Amino acid sequence: MQNMKAYFRLSEVAKMLGVSYVTMWRWCNDGKVATVSLPSGQRRILGAEVNRLLEQPEPQEA
Repeated sequence: MQNMKAYFRLSEVAKMLGVSYVTMWRWCNDGKVATVSLPSGQRRILGAEVNRLLEQPEPQEA
């Protein structure tokens, strides 16, 4: 099993998925990606959620 951090910044996950920060931000706002809020108001994505996103199959082109 891969040694993974407990949580990630939105920008880190966006890079892993090959999408822009704005896209990741929108997905979080739309509830497509689960986040936790820090006391400072910043959001983080848990490692389990990152695994779920990375394991999803690529969308098929129409």
